[in-house]
Amino acid sequence: SKGSVIQWTNNDEVMHTVTSSLDFGETFDSSILNAGERFLLDSGKLDIGSYEYMCIVHPWMVASIVIEEPVE
Repeated sequence: SKGSVIQWTNNDEVMHTVTSSLDFGETFDSSILNAGERFLLDSGKLDIGSYEYMCIVHPWMVASIVIEEPVE
């Protein structure tokens, strides 16, 4: 939900990125994450909605996150 911190951890042996797809990293971009490194994203800085993201190193690796209003 909006305001939560989302964490990605690279548990692979090769480098990856977490990069917003639509704008090629303008919304969020982890830069290179080496093995064991983490990326934290503060969802409070994002608008409500769905965000597709990809790995710049491996562009076939895609996913999405959905930011929703917090439940009270």
